Amino acid sequence: MAEGMISSEDKGRRETLRDVAERYLFELANRCMVHVDIDEMSIYNRFKSCRLHDLIRDLCLSKVKKEGFLEVMDREMGREESSICKTNRLVIHVETLDNDLYYNIGEAKNKRSLLFLNKGSRIMKRYNCIKFGIFKYLKILVLECYTFENGKLPEGIEKLKLLKLLSLKKSYVIELPPSICKLPCLQTLNLKVDFAVHSPPLRLPNSIYKMRRLRHLFLNSHRSIIGGGKLKLEGLNELEMITGVNSWGDDITHLGNLPNLQVLEVRILDEQNLSMMVDHMLNHQERFRSIKLWIDMDVNMNSEDGSTLLGG
Repeated sequence: MAEGMISSEDKGRRETLRDVAERYLFELANRCMVHVDIDEMSIYNRFKSCRLHDLIRDLCLSKVKKEGFLEVMDREMGREESSICKTNRLVIHVETLDNDLYYNIGEAKNKRSLLFLNKGSRIMKRYNCIKFGIFKYLKILVLECYTFENGKLPEGIEKLKLLKLLSLKKSYVIELPPSICKLPCLQTLNLKVDFAVHSPPLRLPNSIYKMRRLRHLFLNSHRSIIGGGKLKLEGLNELEMITGVNSWGDDITHLGNLPNLQVLEVRILDEQNLSMMVDHMLNHQERFRSIKLWIDMDVNMNSEDGSTLLGG
């Protein structure tokens, strides 16, 4: 979606590009070209994962490499690094990055997509050596299971003006700089960072609401706001999905007024916000496709709000 490979012309009424992508994937699964794991309990976001069958994968890797469309670098599988500079899309499966690999990646300034995926359970041991600002055409940046020096993002990400997707899933990050919120094209932001019992909370700037083109926002539960206060969400009018919201750290007052919001996961701690969320659910039930509501409080199920939650 971030690279425009999903056509908006295929959207049906009230469909999102994500719906179209799921239809594409479902069709491939029906043709036995991919294997998908389906979440039977989910109404939305049905696919938990997908993977190619071995023969199809080998054929696809051979074809995309020949066409210069994609390069998958996996030293354990004996993948060569000679074509790193020849492709616009690079996927790297390694636990540690040496200086030669850093240099080769830095020379490939034409990248549209750059994915660092740690295959093991350990966090990568190398830090902020890559200056991401040189990839001025980059639209997708995925840094999974990555450890950043001092828990801060590497230099240059805020300069990626064409970036549409940024994922820091399971990475060790303790602070997001305010400059990230100035990325004009960002549509998907995954902040489900690594969380250990004794790790500090992820510190966020209270300016995410300025990311007007944001469609998918995945928040980490263990976080705080730089300067204090609650996270503002008002004005994210293109937002379609948000997870990890909680009533004690986020201003959820305006969630019901976001015109394109269809998928919501929120944790409630107090009766006032519970009552407000119930009103939102009732007043906009035709718009919402999936709502997950966690209640961390004692609720009188004989009350009006309690009866509503039980379907009474």
